[in-house]
Amino acid sequence: MPKIIAIITLFYIGISQAAASYIPKIGDILLQDLECWSCHLIEAQENSMYSHMGVIIEDGKKIKVLEALGSVHALSLEKFMKRNLGVGRVKVLRFENLNNKQRDALSSLGQSLIGASYDKEFLWSNVENTHEKYYCSELVYKMFKNLGKDLGFVPNTMPFDINPDGWDSYFNHKTPRGEIGVSPEDFNKSPKLRWIQTL
Repeated sequence: MPKIIAIITLFYIGISQAAASYIPKIGDILLQDLECWSCHLIEAQENSMYSHMGVIIEDGKKIKVLEALGSVHALSLEKFMKRNLGVGRVKVLRFENLNNKQRDALSSLGQSLIGASYDKEFLWSNVENTHEKYYCSELVYKMFKNLGKDLGFVPNTMPFDINPDGWDSYFNHKTPRGEIGVSPEDFNKSPKLRWIQTL
């Protein structure tokens, strides 16, 4: 038991040190390597180590990570990182030419989206009771497009052809094959974003 406690303690120390060395800016994009069944499907489909993402905003004068996971909500960077099994699994990307007015607009937009529903169906225009639902990469993409930012890529058709049985099980045989969408790996490959740090 003491050995397990020591390993867990070192894990959290590693996360704290990595987070402490990072100076976040509003608009920073955080790609995350999560451990879950659907996460592995996403990573295999995109040939990527990243299955989730969020964006830094200011919420209540505090720096938070806005994400679509369960719902659209904001949480601290520390809580965002505690999901990971070790350091080196959160990648920070940044637009170098994002000005203060755009950062403020991004935060305001993010605050207005808090409470929106999570789009577990992965549909690009999924509206329920006049409110749009979002999945993680869709949320971040649409926020930056709202600012008029060129992300260096556009939504593409999603084949869901890697592990198709797994996808059909996840979507209860309503897999949105052929629908357009984006993924964390699209951001990872974008020529418009600069790698800042890996946490």
